[in-house]
Amino acid sequence: PPIVTPAGAEQLVRFAAPFRGERAVWALPHPGFGRDEPLPATLAVLLRRHAELALRCAADRPPVLVGYSSGGWVARAVAGQLAGLGRPPLAVVLLDAFSLGAADAAGVFDELMAAQAVRSGPAGALGEELTAMGWYLALVERTAAPEPPAALPTLLVRAAEQPALRATGGR
Repeated sequence: PPIVTPAGAEQLVRFAAPFRGERAVWALPHPGFGRDEPLPATLAVLLRRHAELALRCAADRPPVLVGYSSGGWVARAVAGQLAGLGRPPLAVVLLDAFSLGAADAAGVFDELMAAQAVRSGPAGALGEELTAMGWYLALVERTAAPEPPAALPTLLVRAAEQPALRATGGR
């Protein structure tokens, strides 16, 4: 799932549904978004946890990693972690993921959070979700994640029409 709120694994249910009965599908939620869940101390801790879980879920087969939106950054970093362990994934699928330079981050996230506030109504996001999101964004911003191998098959799935993000010139 994404590292921005809402960040629940339930966002991947519709994507996973067609694989029911054909493939084992597992969602690896990021720790710290739920009440009383500890946050990972470092990005390395998160990547190690996700790599271990991905290998355990895949058993003897190389996993295919899927990342939605900002979860694409995590999926790519976990692919790099797995490659570093000598157990690279079969492929990475990025759903509406995008590359983002640090200079663009503030404008993009301002727009995303404004759109999310409109969708979620007056209740908004829970405090622990906002705290976790801030922690994860800081981790990603200040830490270089391992890159997946250049030859790793990667599928980028995007909507035909993207909403304009005013703060970044409509990118």
